Amino acid sequence: AAIYPQKGQLVLLEAAKILQDKGVNVNIDLFGDVLDEEFKASLERYIAANGLVGCVTFKGSVGNQVLRSILCEYDIYVSPSFMEMSPLNILEAKAAALPVIANNVGGICDMVSDGIDGFLVKPNDPNALAECISKVVNDNRLRQTMGENAFKNVVAKLSPTVAIKNIENFIKTLQ
Repeated sequence: AAIYPQKGQLVLLEAAKILQDKGVNVNIDLFGDVLDEEFKASLERYIAANGLVGCVTFKGSVGNQVLRSILCEYDIYVSPSFMEMSPLNILEAKAAALPVIANNVGGICDMVSDGIDGFLVKPNDPNALAECISKVVNDNRLRQTMGENAFKNVVAKLSPTVAIKNIENFIKTLQ
């Protein structure tokens, strides 16, 4: 990911504030290169002004290999981005058996089955985002089931066997 306005990090922080006000303990790690220094500064001001210091960490850019190895340490994956095509990060989170909460934009709706392996929310709606995060965080069974479904769904679509079958089918259409 990257740190700039279109990635929706401010909306995630607003959702975190809503959750914190309801007594939910939140810890957010933001990964990615800072593409907009002023935006990052505005996020830091928001964090300081809203009692989120110590709850939000800017992790910077990490390699894909490192990210894949640490994703399993998290409870959920949130993608508040306002624009995406088919982001690899969603597939990586699902492969780590994480429920995914993401904005219903671009190709994400083809990658996340709402209510099955995560939740899709309306973009730029911190209340809806907070509600979905709260559902998953406060229900261990739901979180576990969604995580298991996420893993099964990504494996079913991206396993080598499936890839070979897709390539074979494509080749048949060329003959």
